[in-house]
Amino acid sequence: ERGVDVDELYMEQVIKRKVSMWIRILKAFLYAAAVVSCIAVAFRMELFMVTFALAFCAYTVSMVFNIQYEYLHEKDFLRINKIDGWNKKRKAATVDLTHIEMIAPLGDERLASYKDAQTFDFSANDPNDKPYVMAVASKTGMKKLILQFDEDMVESFKNRMPRKVFSD
Repeated sequence: ERGVDVDELYMEQVIKRKVSMWIRILKAFLYAAAVVSCIAVAFRMELFMVTFALAFCAYTVSMVFNIQYEYLHEKDFLRINKIDGWNKKRKAATVDLTHIEMIAPLGDERLASYKDAQTFDFSANDPNDKPYVMAVASKTGMKKLILQFDEDMVESFKNRMPRKVFSD
C-alpha cells in the first residue's frame, strides 16, 4: 500500500458565489418586464425594440452576476480562477504556499494583526458557510484572501503547514 506523496498533491474545489437578494429582484423584474413587453408587441409593433432591450438586459445581468471560483491546490501553489457566466476562466490569484502567514476562519482573533492588509474576496458570499482568511506576505505588503474551503482542503493545508492553519 502506497502512502500519499505530498509532492504529488493536487486538489480542486469549485464554489458558486451567492447572488444578493437585490440582484435576484432586479433579474425577476427585468424578465417580467420583457414578458409583458413581448405580449404588448402583439398590439403595438413599435415596442419590439423595448422588448429586445429588456430581454438583453435581463440576460446580461444574469450572466454578469453568475460567478464561480475555482481553487486549485497543486504542490506549492494555490491558484484561484474566476469563472463568469459566459464560462470565461480568468486567473484571479496565485499564492506561493511558502508565503502564507496564517489560515483561520473569518472573525478569528488571531487575524487581528492583519486588519490593515489589503483584502480580496473569493468566497461564496454565503452567510451560512463560514469562510477562511488566508494571510499572505507579498512584495507589495500583506494581503488577506477570503476563501470558502471545504474540510478536505483545510485538512490538506493543515497537513502541509500544521502551525499556520487554524480551523477551530
